[in-house]
Amino acid sequence: GVSSAASDVYKRQVKTYQEQHPEIKIYVTIKNTGTIEQAVVDNQLDFALVEGTVTHPEIISEVFSADTLCMVAAPGHPLAANRTVTLADAASCPLLLREPGSAGREIVESLFLSAGIQITPVWESVSTLALIRAAQNGLGIAILPELLVRDALKSGDPVSYTHLTLP
Repeated sequence: GVSSAASDVYKRQVKTYQEQHPEIKIYVTIKNTGTIEQAVVDNQLDFALVEGTVTHPEIISEVFSADTLCMVAAPGHPLAANRTVTLADAASCPLLLREPGSAGREIVESLFLSAGIQITPVWESVSTLALIRAAQNGLGIAILPELLVRDALKSGDPVSYTHLTLP
């Protein structure tokens, strides 16, 4: 099983593994962390890559990768020229976030909450690319994992992204 972030970032690794081990049948399902976690507990999956925190006591988890959150904005956006953006700066803009229940959304909400900042997104989506396109078109700023943003922007799309300064 694969969470949404892992599907974008690890697709090349899955292809390489399939080429090296054609005798092994690989099944990929893209769901949120909670759903994938339950599928492992129910023995529907042998292992999983997830972007969220694993909470079930019967699952052994291990960190396999780390990422940095970044702000994605249209090139002319006032914050686009900044090398770093504070949470307060980001909160002053219309926010484009992943859907409730996703690990990415939970991480973003907890960061703002720990800084005492209340947020209400103007867009929510299960699609990273939809959020990037909305930001690209000036509808607000997206806060997403940098690996996903870099992967999605390999086509050279005109969009700016910068790191968030975390408390």
